[in-house]
Amino acid sequence: MENKKKALECLLLDMNEIEEQLSPWISGFNIFDILKTTNIEIRHSNILSWLLSPTESHGLRDDFFKEFMLRLFENYREDLEQIGISIFHISLKDYTDSYVFREKDNIDILLTNHNHKLNLVIENKVWSGVRNGQLEKYYKNIQTHFPDYKNIFVYLTPEGIFPKMIPIYQSVIQTSLKF
Repeated sequence: MENKKKALECLLLDMNEIEEQLSPWISGFNIFDILKTTNIEIRHSNILSWLLSPTESHGLRDDFFKEFMLRLFENYREDLEQIGISIFHISLKDYTDSYVFREKDNIDILLTNHNHKLNLVIENKVWSGVRNGQLEKYYKNIQTHFPDYKNIFVYLTPEGIFPKMIPIYQSVIQTSLKF
């Protein structure tokens, strides 16, 4: 049984590698460049929240969320497994009943799924730094309101750099992704 589980896990991870190999042929443009919003953080957050929301008009349902989570899993597997999230939680569960909030309690993007007791908290920074105490405030707020949830905190930047001194985040996933 363990071999089958491992084989399925490898297959799910390999699907992303196949897509990466195809990406030179299917990508090549940046929508933010086209819209002349490359440096406007709020536009990035609006588009990202729209893509993450399973009920929006894009028709992707929870596919974008799952792809986002798979990217996190590829880079931060141990951190995610430590809070109880496996590739099976990401790929095989239904997240179409998730809610996505913009600027709820000043958090750029908050995806909440009550059924799976999961929160994805995204702080999006485009060429700007974090304010003093900002991330700690968000962390405490989420931990207070959702103490029994799996809370994933993502610091998202174009350059993929995480702030240097965030001691409270040492007990949770310290994620900085470049998208």
